[in-house]
Amino acid sequence: MAPKSATSTSTLGRKVPVALFAAALAILGQGLIARGSSPDDGSALPDPNDIVLLNVGRMDTAAVSELWEGRVRDVPGSVQNRANLAFSTLALAGETGDLDLYSQAEEIARAAVELDPANDAATLALASSLSGQHEFSAALRQVEGVLARQPSSVGARIAAADAHLELGDYDTAIAAYDELAEEFPGIASILSRQARVAALSGSLDEAVELARQALISAGEEDLGASAAAFYWFQLGTYQYRSGQYDEAADTIDAALLIEPGHLGSIELQGQVLVAQGRYDEAIGWYEALVADASAADLHGELAKLYAHVGRDTDAAHQIELGLDVARAQAEKYPAERRHLIGFLADHDPAFAVRLARQDLEIRSDVETHAWLAWSLLQAGQADEAATHLDEAMRLGGGDAWLLYQVGSVEAAVGDSANARAHLSAALELSPEFDLVHAPRARQLLADLSTDAT
Repeated sequence: MAPKSATSTSTLGRKVPVALFAAALAILGQGLIARGSSPDDGSALPDPNDIVLLNVGRMDTAAVSELWEGRVRDVPGSVQNRANLAFSTLALAGETGDLDLYSQAEEIARAAVELDPANDAATLALASSLSGQHEFSAALRQVEGVLARQPSSVGARIAAADAHLELGDYDTAIAAYDELAEEFPGIASILSRQARVAALSGSLDEAVELARQALISAGEEDLGASAAAFYWFQLGTYQYRSGQYDEAADTIDAALLIEPGHLGSIELQGQVLVAQGRYDEAIGWYEALVADASAADLHGELAKLYAHVGRDTDAAHQIELGLDVARAQAEKYPAERRHLIGFLADHDPAFAVRLARQDLEIRSDVETHAWLAWSLLQAGQADEAATHLDEAMRLGGGDAWLLYQVGSVEAAVGDSANARAHLSAALELSPEFDLVHAPRARQLLADLSTDAT
């Protein structure tokens, strides 16, 4: 029953990060309704050094999991102990990137639910473990059971909204978040979800501001290092996506000061270094990353850097390593499909299309349609790719990558005016969104502009 330690994690079973927002699931129960006033727009960000000091001597997540494991052994009939063990295992999964821990958490939670099917904590733990494996419909069914018993359960309402968001049911999710925000103003975990909605809608300035407010609010809570670092990471992510590369670098430095092993921040640091043109530093950063966690997209990013500096043989080797990892992970961890598609679209488009179609079978959000359209385009199926553009743009925008994907498909099917608009928007938003594809976006835009004159 015990979760594996971080040191025993196989390289196949690690990913940096599993998902941007997966960490929010672990924050769900931490001081959600601890305060009730919105942060002042003029408030300063919390001092990361203070958070470091507050976490001195705090029990780490692995130790917490061991504690609950011991209590389960001592009192095997305690449903609450099993639910707590499941939640701590989920938190450990987010911190270590160990994909196997999600299924372990599911097993623990199912055992708790079998003991007491009406126990809300156990059911929410099961729902969270299913969400961590991208089984969002199954997670929603579990949460709806809680809501049928306890319609006012804040944890269940948030978990239901999260599942609706991942499934692409945006109206339901946004309405739920807005209702919660009105009922509980200034709560960090709710503000962070509203920030994500703003980012998905292409309102990145709003996303940055909401993430900033969430961080200020989180600074008033007694959060563990990893949970606190998440809020810095989220702000840094939206700063990076909006082209604020220097600001993002400072924000990620703070996240890594608080939690040096924070996986999302470690990966984002590499992306920021590339956007800033600090290629030698970025190469060293990614070399260290792939030595510690063999992930397909990380090998792909290192390959881009090697190719950029003329190390073509090293680049080809990284691509082969990435393809090996991608094929193994896609078979063993279905939840990794989304995170493999970008790498595979560049190097094995047919495989990328297959994974994107599988992803569409379980969710219909804007990113699923955008990545399927992109994969189809890379596989030479531009006409079918174009059929997914309306869904990809359903929220009216997105980040530079989505706009680039849409513009590229439009260019391929002869919709030059919209292609120019979307490519221009992508480059204006984040001119260095990718080492390879940002220059391609500029070239495609230049070619379309030449054709138009």
